[in-house]
Amino acid sequence: MRMNDHGLRQLPFVIDRHSPRGLSDQMTDGLRNAILTGYYREGESLPKILEWAKLLNVSIRVPEAAITRLVKEGLVAAHPGLGCVVRPRKALAWRGHVLFIMPDSETVYSANVMASRMRTRFSSAGYLVTQHAVWHDPDGRYDLSQLELTLKQPVELVILFAKRQQIEHFLSVAAVPFVVIGQKTCRLPHCVGHVRLHLEAALPDFVQHCARAKVRSVLQVEKPPEIDAVPLLRKAKIAAERWRIPELPGRRPAAVQQSALEAFKRRLAEGVDWLPDVLYFTDDFLAAGALTALLHEGVRIPEDVRVVTIANKGLGPVFWDTLARIELDSHAGGDDAAEHVLAWLGGDRRHPIDCTISTTYRPGATFTT
Repeated sequence: MRMNDHGLRQLPFVIDRHSPRGLSDQMTDGLRNAILTGYYREGESLPKILEWAKLLNVSIRVPEAAITRLVKEGLVAAHPGLGCVVRPRKALAWRGHVLFIMPDSETVYSANVMASRMRTRFSSAGYLVTQHAVWHDPDGRYDLSQLELTLKQPVELVILFAKRQQIEHFLSVAAVPFVVIGQKTCRLPHCVGHVRLHLEAALPDFVQHCARAKVRSVLQVEKPPEIDAVPLLRKAKIAAERWRIPELPGRRPAAVQQSALEAFKRRLAEGVDWLPDVLYFTDDFLAAGALTALLHEGVRIPEDVRVVTIANKGLGPVFWDTLARIELDSHAGGDDAAEHVLAWLGGDRRHPIDCTISTTYRPGATFTT
């Protein structure tokens, strides 16, 4: 057995300091996977908090947070002053294991809120919930090796928190029941249902608002768009154009906000005659950067230009008044999705999971009639 400088065997996972995923989340996933795959066996003592901190070269807060989560999941038992021990499987009383897969979405507010609400509901119903992050390389390929190890343990259901064809195909070949959360349908074998994000649901109300306000022109600022309003606006005889904002390198969402800030600063330096009646942003961080540039140049909102943005309920660009928005309530959506999935887990599994989460249009002070 290979030992490290601390007299402990080599760790089965590493911490990537360049990953947007938090260090405690990385340790939680790595240690959980090591337990579930048998690297650490039932009854085995784990390194103490201070030992973990030295091994990983991190603050003690990182292993403290990771161990606390695994204690709540029932994988380890904590003994003050003595460290932690891997719990016997027979001591666990889970009804089943639900695995969340979060592809490229550590900074996506809506996905994380939904996951948090669903985790709470599943845990209350007696299910073990674990979460696995999957990232793609510059060529768009996902490293699924760790996921493959995780799936060697019994999994009742996998919930994929974004539509990714490569991951869907992998789950289908592995013959694992899975649910996809996204805008498009997956028809592969072993996909047992969908949580559809009907993001376009609020568009007709937005377009009607534009028509009532006699809006003549709308500029859609996108990165690319998740909710494309241009076709409906043009159908309503409203001039609508798209402006794609190239994203600067860096960690999202800060890179998105900075991209919009710089793009608007450059364009506003040439004047304001190009401004339409309404600016519609397909991303709330695009809106935040643009609003900063507009206000810095003395553009009045809504007197000079009206603003509408996509935003999550409870989160949005900082502004002194209410922004008109196409709003997604991820909190309520997570509860609704959990209800449908729990009904499938505890009932007749011949019927697919079918749930729809829709957006709502909320008029605000930035777009008055």
